[in-house]
Amino acid sequence: MPNDIDSAFILDRMQALKDAGATIKLFVTGEPDGKALFDLTVRIANVQNLAGDSLLSFLWQTDTGDALPSRAFAHSDGMLVISLEGATLTADFEPERFTISRGAFRCVLTLRATAI
Repeated sequence: MPNDIDSAFILDRMQALKDAGATIKLFVTGEPDGKALFDLTVRIANVQNLAGDSLLSFLWQTDTGDALPSRAFAHSDGMLVISLEGATLTADFEPERFTISRGAFRCVLTLRATAI
């Protein structure tokens, strides 16, 4: 059963995971029908604890995996930023998973077994 948490808890945990070089599964759903908007494996780029609007930034990279001879057919990388402003935060610990929700949007961060 999920436990309600405060932003300080998730920010501290994300900073520790960032420092450890953890890999996280990030899944975002949203309006209007709850379809997946993002489903990525990410690393934590930045944890910002700002008064009223804390932010979590994630780096992602994906490609087609056919790097012959030196470049994949398709490759993409970027940064995704999640705002904690006005969000409801919950945590599960078996497996370790955090959910950030605001309105119709929901982001689930699942710690990968290889992370730490």
